Amino acid sequence: LGNPHGLGEFFGKEQAFLKATVAPTDDQYSDTPKASKILQDKVADRENMSVVTNHAVQEFVVGDDGMLDSVKVLNRETDEIVQWDNVDGVFVFIGLSPNSGFLPETIERDQWGFIKASDTFETTLDGVFVAGDVRAGSTKQAVSASGEGATAAVMVRQYLTRIGEANPINEVERELEPVAAAD
Repeated sequence: LGNPHGLGEFFGKEQAFLKATVAPTDDQYSDTPKASKILQDKVADRENMSVVTNHAVQEFVVGDDGMLDSVKVLNRETDEIVQWDNVDGVFVFIGLSPNSGFLPETIERDQWGFIKASDTFETTLDGVFVAGDVRAGSTKQAVSASGEGATAAVMVRQYLTRIGEANPINEVERELEPVAAAD
């Protein structure tokens, strides 16, 4: 059960350890899994897994023994609430929702709220750059976010130089001043 952003990849990789039914839990669902084709094929070949689309979790039902008993889900095609019984456990994978709400509306986003950017990581608002998981099209991997951050910093420096706000030679001189003073 989880958000479609990354859910398919998670379950695709963990499929050897789970007997699972996968269903998205958020409002921005898709009627097709978001995992890579390779992982979708692996899941399809597993007898211990099923993928249910167009359903949204409504309630976790606890039995008289205080343990999870079932899950109620909404079938989005029929608007019918159905109950999945004999549930042994639930792994709620929250996925990734971009933290972009604080930015002005003039910065273009995709349908999930991830920020669109040029090849130089500049957004649709002049002088605003984006890198990492919040960028539409990013791989949502820490190492990639780190590399994007470094590249975006170079792009910011080039932008500032272009508009006359930064002079790379003066910056190097400022960085070297403390070294010269220590000698």
